[in-house]
Amino acid sequence: MANLTKLKPKSGKGIPPAPEETNNNLQAPAREKSDKKTVLQFSIPETIQREFSSEAGHRFGFKKGSKSDLFVAMWEAYKNNKS
Repeated sequence: MANLTKLKPKSGKGIPPAPEETNNNLQAPAREKSDKKTVLQFSIPETIQREFSSEAGHRFGFKKGSKSDLFVAMWEAYKNNKS
């Protein structure tokens, strides 16, 4: 049987970083709360969906909402180039 007394105790998580040491975790501005979100559903080929998801992850980070952020950026670019 293992001798548990020889194991080193866990040191714990330690202290959190000082506020000046954080690495800009709030760079993106918060969205306005007045913008109500709705679902937009349509079908596209699976290959395009994979490419879109990958591009969204690379541009906006692999996190929840990155595909929505990419769609909004595309829509804004479309509106700016439309006229």
